[in-house]
Formats: sequence, C-alpha cells, structure tokens
Amino acid sequence: MNFKILVLAASFIVMSFSQATETANGWWIGTYAKKSLSQSFTGTMETQIRSSFENGQVGQILYRAGILYKLNPEKSQNVGFLYGIIQSGSSVEKRYTFQHGINYFNDNINKLGHRVRVEGRDLRGSANDSIRVRYSLKYTREFSSFTGIISDEVFINATDEDDRNQDRFERNRFFVGVGFNAFNTKFVTGYLNQYVPRKTVDTMEHIMTLYWHF
Repeated sequence: MNFKILVLAASFIVMSFSQATETANGWWIGTYAKKSLSQSFTGTMETQIRSSFENGQVGQILYRAGILYKLNPEKSQNVGFLYGIIQSGSSVEKRYTFQHGINYFNDNINKLGHRVRVEGRDLRGSANDSIRVRYSLKYTREFSSFTGIISDEVFINATDEDDRNQDRFERNRFFVGVGFNAFNTKFVTGYLNQYVPRKTVDTMEHIMTLYWHF
C-alpha cells in the first residue's frame, strides 16, 4: 500500500469540504496512556487541551478514561466503555461512550484498523443532549525512524438535529502525522483538519497536534 497515494486521496477529500467556509487555527496537546490490567482487560486514560491561535486562550479541556475487553488479541479487537468530561469555560459536558475497535490487517509494517464509538453527550444546563456515532479509519506505516499515520473520522448525529448543526453529518476530522520515540517515550504530532457544518457558515479548523503516549 502506497502511503503517498493515501495522503493525496485524503487531501482531496479535505479540499472538497473547503467550499463556502470560514477558517480557524489552533493547537491541541495531550497525553494518552494504555495499560494492560489482565489478560482480558486494558485500561486507558487521556487528557487534552485545545486552544485557538486567534485569541490565544484555552478553549476546551478534556479528560477521558475507559476499560476495554480484548475480544481477539491477534487482531487487537476490543470492546469497552469510556467516560469523559469536557470543560469549555464555565460549561461542562459529560460523555458516556461504547467503543469497538479492530485491525483489518497488520504485517508489522502496514496496519489498517477502525474504531466505532457510540457517544452519549450530557450537556449540563442545556437542552441539546444528544447521541452521536463516530467512525474512524486509521492507516499506519512503519519507517526506519518514525511511523507515518493517516486517519479520518466521521461524526453522525443519531438523535434529532439540534440548533447547532444543519443535518445528521456533525463533523469530519482528517489527520496526517508521524509517531516517533524520544526520551524513552512515544510522541505523535501532525496536522488535524476539522470540518464542522453550521446552519449559518461552515467552519474549517486547521489544528497542530502533539500527544505524549506512555
């Protein structure tokens, strides 16, 4: 599988979303930990800080933890539950998530897998509580000194549309980046493009990301 062809194809998809939109720029930094609890269970924990270049302020802080059950370790197939909290200024959102993930193939150089999340969103103090489905497809390729990563995630509203979006299609996230080892740990950095349809003007966000995996 040619990594360059995948990048070009995904870039074309991103360009197709870029019509009649306003743009925003920002950065996300975070940590991600995944530890085996037993032969059958794995625990995860994630933190994330999201900020905008325009105002220089932190827009959101995310905390998420979960437990996954290993259905098929050879294919990294798992199911599990995650609980998350997102704070945006004075507002707080709670997320209750069921997740399924699997690798379609893995030859120690190329890896392709998907992740499906059914996510309940409890928006405290708002009537816009909702459920959405998130489908992510991710491809990685190992090189001599780094890992190439490309992924796309589609968000679909599963409940009645709220006053923030036009239809069932809630947003799309396309990511291209690299993973590398430094200081005896792993870092993943890259470019995230987030397209969010609105009832007024759609938003295209260009985001630089950095995650510390341990």
